[in-house]
Amino acid sequence: MSGAAMPVDNAIDELSETLLKNFRKSQGQFAMFGHQDDLSCRKNDKVPSDVLQATGTYPAVFGFDLGGIEKYGRAGYDSRYFSEQREQIMYAFSKGAVITLSWHSVNPITAGGYGDNCAPDSVAAVLPGGNRHEDFIRWLDGVAAFAHSLVDPDGRTIPVVFRPFHEHNGDWFWWCIGSRDGQTDTSEAMFIELWQFVVSYLRDEQGVHNFLYAYSPDRSCFSIEDFDTAYYRGYPGDDFVDIFGLDDYIDIGRFDNLKSPEAIVADFQTVLRKLVHNADGRNKVAAFTEVGTPNKLAGAELHPWTDFLEKSARADEWTRRVLWYLTWRNSMTPEETNVYGTPLSEDVTGADFKEFSKGYIRFLNRIEPMYV
Repeated sequence: MSGAAMPVDNAIDELSETLLKNFRKSQGQFAMFGHQDDLSCRKNDKVPSDVLQATGTYPAVFGFDLGGIEKYGRAGYDSRYFSEQREQIMYAFSKGAVITLSWHSVNPITAGGYGDNCAPDSVAAVLPGGNRHEDFIRWLDGVAAFAHSLVDPDGRTIPVVFRPFHEHNGDWFWWCIGSRDGQTDTSEAMFIELWQFVVSYLRDEQGVHNFLYAYSPDRSCFSIEDFDTAYYRGYPGDDFVDIFGLDDYIDIGRFDNLKSPEAIVADFQTVLRKLVHNADGRNKVAAFTEVGTPNKLAGAELHPWTDFLEKSARADEWTRRVLWYLTWRNSMTPEETNVYGTPLSEDVTGADFKEFSKGYIRFLNRIEPMYV
């Protein structure tokens, strides 16, 4: 295995540097289970967390999102939503959890959000010289202000895995380059310029030193056979990435994956290996920054968590080096239950989920101290 690499930020805060070192140390020893919006999106609103209700413990990785902070500029973190989110982050950190932040920003031209997030020239508009560049700077000032506000009672800035511009190789967000050349008007070069500008501005101009930067294309946009090249479409460079992430719903039994259960399992494990091989080759750490919910389509109707996800995560020395698996927020929409979220104890896979929490993929009650 390769040795350690320098973080993107050579002035990184001590706690954030410690977290990155512990990521490297933990590879192959255990993985962590993550959940997006665990404390705020719940099927059971009488409990603080659906994961807690089902397993007796919280996830080890808490996912949050900065979507909307661009509407408030510098004062974004003072809005009620972001004040509550900051409190939740501080609570999760106090328990020893890992914090990740994505950013579902609105379109910089149309202000359209989910489902209406694309418009021509969107990336060009926010790059230096573009007619929305100054607005974009104010967005980044809001991100920086929120980052600076994450301070624990001892005055230490809380480390965050920041995952901007995720799934950039799709065609559904304003920053996307498309799964094929010519599908959008944003080129690879423009996306790379966008990523590098944001990292440089936050780090060098705003003094944000508690971010680790995660790169996370979408797996459904390229074939397994093309993984080793397609993964790098839009890659901003080793100096601008700390973590090799992947958002993968297609390989875990999504409704439009028509392969046999055996083929789905084999593909999923192959993708795990390929992600780790590529990360290791560049001295990065690997994580499934978003992953679909295993279900009967994965070939394990009553035991999808233990017979599919757990077994795949610990299949061999390579799959065991994926650091975490973050499922998306729990959805109230019944037709989405085979793709997103986690079960409650009374759900059909609830007992299996609790058993899963005792395995190789650890929840909060069994992770090693990550900030020591």
